[in-house]
Amino acid sequence: MFTEQLQGYGSSKMIVAPMGAAITQPISGASCWAASAEYNTLMRIGGHIQDTYKAPIKAFADWANAKTGTGAYRVLQYMMTYNVSTMAADVKKMTTVGHPMYVDALICPYSSTIVKACVDAVNHAYAGPVMVFGGASDSIYDVNCQALPNKNCFATLTVASQYTQTGLTALKALMGNSSTGKVLVISNSNSFSKSVAAATVAMVNTTAGLVLTPKGANQTEAYTEISAQKTALTDADKTLITNAMAAKPDIVVITGHNKDVEPAIIHIGQMSADLRPKAVLAVNGLSQLANYGTNKVYSKCVMMPTQWDSSTSNKDPVIGWTSAAFKTALGGSATYQEASAGAVGVSLANAMHASMSTASTFPVLAARAASLKTSLRSMGNGTGVSSFYGLLKWDAKGKIQKPMYTTQLQGDTMKIVAPTGKAEYPLSSEKCWAEVSAGQVSGTRTTMLGFTFLLTIFGIALI
Repeated sequence: MFTEQLQGYGSSKMIVAPMGAAITQPISGASCWAASAEYNTLMRIGGHIQDTYKAPIKAFADWANAKTGTGAYRVLQYMMTYNVSTMAADVKKMTTVGHPMYVDALICPYSSTIVKACVDAVNHAYAGPVMVFGGASDSIYDVNCQALPNKNCFATLTVASQYTQTGLTALKALMGNSSTGKVLVISNSNSFSKSVAAATVAMVNTTAGLVLTPKGANQTEAYTEISAQKTALTDADKTLITNAMAAKPDIVVITGHNKDVEPAIIHIGQMSADLRPKAVLAVNGLSQLANYGTNKVYSKCVMMPTQWDSSTSNKDPVIGWTSAAFKTALGGSATYQEASAGAVGVSLANAMHASMSTASTFPVLAARAASLKTSLRSMGNGTGVSSFYGLLKWDAKGKIQKPMYTTQLQGDTMKIVAPTGKAEYPLSSEKCWAEVSAGQVSGTRTTMLGFTFLLTIFGIALI
């Protein structure tokens, strides 16, 4: 197999491997991109990310590369497919000035554990922004990012400690100020889920009008930990939940993953009516409705934290994507993970716009990375920038300041109910679990009630 290279604009392609002309390098050098006037208005972004999340970055690059006229610039995206074996070495190269792989903005992969490894690999002299679209663990920003001297991390996922805040706030408002709500927190055995549970416990302890249910037998944490992790509940798990529910909590918060969250909700729903809570707030409780099977009725009125309000018409002043426009750019639909990656592009576009506005020209190559970081930090220190994804504003550690949203399944529609909107409450209402008795499958009681009503009209008494 031969390899060609275009050496010089307007010239012919040359065979450079396995034999032939010498390869012209580096690509950023005077004989390659630097020979073009466009090189002086080029934003270089790169990193290791999973293929699933490359489309939003490409959509940003496509938007920039289609710009013309005053203020136009080009985006070169050097997004490598995540590879655990080579990521650290590549990140070091991408964040080292003078290396051919150097970029003006680094983008880390998805998953908190992987993000930590990415941040740890950054050259400490790097002045550009380290963009994190896929890490919600607080420790990324409290520990790993704090080790970077330039404090240049910027996240687009709201962190774990804030997951349940808007949902709990909305539920406390629905309960009113005259009553105290008892909260039970259940977590699977995953470390991230337990961090969300611990943060929820801390939140309850500092919120007037909310109290935790007492610890169960042999329970060491303030939350109930089940052994299941993305699997069905064990008999021991069911016993733990049953014993915890004996305290008759008003609100049950479940922090887990698909295949352990849904069975926990079903188990609670199939208890007697006097043990059922008034509300269930469950991480991942509505992301895979098929997991409820024939018990889908118990998904009704469940509330779930979510990173993105996909119905919003808010847009930023530079790219101008609304949620609908962003979905269109990705082919018609998008997940919250893709929206988070898209928010990286929107953040960089607004940072570059601010840099150009301040300097009245495109930042010089040597200062391009630092100018992006400075503009992002200015956005964080000010009022932030409204966008399709929420408010783009960061604290000193790089944690995004947009709220976590809370959604609820109302009928067959997912609706945002916090921080704005209104939740259906309580679960015992007719729109929620009232139509199903303990252990029933969706629809049984409704049909029976309807049958009784018809017999009454015709004067037939049931004994």
